[in-house]
Amino acid sequence: MINHAFTRGDPWLDLGGFDNATFYYANLSVDDRDASNLGVSVHRGHFASGVLNWEDIQVFNALNAPNDLYDKEAIATAKDGSGAGYVTVTNFIEVCGFPQAGAGQIELWRTHDAGASWQGPVVVSPDQTSPNDSTNPDCGSTQILQQSSSSAIGPNGEVYVVWQFGPTFNAGLPGGLSTNADIEFASSLDGGLTFSTPASIAGINSMRRNAPVGYNRARINDHPRIAVATSGKNKGRIYVVYYSAVAPVSVPSNTQSLTSSQVFVKFSDDQGQTWSSETPLAPTPPPTGVKRWWPAVSVEPGGNVDVVYYESQETSIGTSCNRGRRQGPAVSLVDTFWVQSTDGGTTLASPTKVSTATSNWCTTVSNIVPNFGDYIGSFSGGNHLFPAWADGRNGVPDVFTAAILGSGK
Repeated sequence: MINHAFTRGDPWLDLGGFDNATFYYANLSVDDRDASNLGVSVHRGHFASGVLNWEDIQVFNALNAPNDLYDKEAIATAKDGSGAGYVTVTNFIEVCGFPQAGAGQIELWRTHDAGASWQGPVVVSPDQTSPNDSTNPDCGSTQILQQSSSSAIGPNGEVYVVWQFGPTFNAGLPGGLSTNADIEFASSLDGGLTFSTPASIAGINSMRRNAPVGYNRARINDHPRIAVATSGKNKGRIYVVYYSAVAPVSVPSNTQSLTSSQVFVKFSDDQGQTWSSETPLAPTPPPTGVKRWWPAVSVEPGGNVDVVYYESQETSIGTSCNRGRRQGPAVSLVDTFWVQSTDGGTTLASPTKVSTATSNWCTTVSNIVPNFGDYIGSFSGGNHLFPAWADGRNGVPDVFTAAILGSGK
């Protein structure tokens, strides 16, 4: 904690700065003296004598706070010595006169002085509440969730952002919620000052009501992730990974859903104007019983592409599970997997299990919601991959990592 800014969740870490040796830690933040919302705090630090020291902090918040509320920030910093960096964030804005009642607006803050100051916000994709007119009796009757943004920086300073668009909330829909969503993309070629019109790059069956049965929150977000090759023969290629249920899921939120899900990758060589067809990262799952989700993608300096993801066997083993108001006979037996491509995403190696012990999310004890967080992460350096994931092998959720040697630069 620095200057009374207390970290409260959604942690992201990146490396950059003028010296390309500055660590940036971004998270949601509150004031430790009165718990007032500070929005996003970005900490800067360096290693000295083998110890990482945090040196200073910058804080920024929604312009209409506290009527607007920031959530799910993510940071990307340039590795070229330019000092550029970007934080994307979801803003639940005030709509129809009600504070924080929107379904998510994607915004971006930028720095070009290595994090000494931050400017913004720029609206990447506006809130989709309709109508948003407090004099209209139907004000706010339709909302489209926008959440879980992440960004990446191209070799010439391009800024690329992806996020979840959907599902749709509407009282006229069965259960008030649609089963579909999109993965949206926008780009900036002027350092984050302006962005292209958001466009869908993939349609998915939302996982909103298809969380692993051992996850103690009854809903889950459709987090896409993005990375860019900044060197190698595929320099400039953008990679986006995401996941989708194999069929629409509309069960009540208090019901176990065993519908399987798959993870995919797409890439673009023209700054996101066109995209390849989607490629599954793993063999075809059965209709029920296997969930794959939360893929995280990174690109090694030589161009190899690495993806890590969770896989859960949603199965009955003689015990029951009671998580997030969902009780039933199935449990979630979860492992972390790694997939690599050495040809720019054209072909993929078979998935390799990273975790050395399977976690039963139903027997892992936690008084935190969600019990296993909201996403996992990975970082590529040299020809090594360093994933980080939540693991319950010791009976409680712990953070695990492993150093993985790839196929060469």
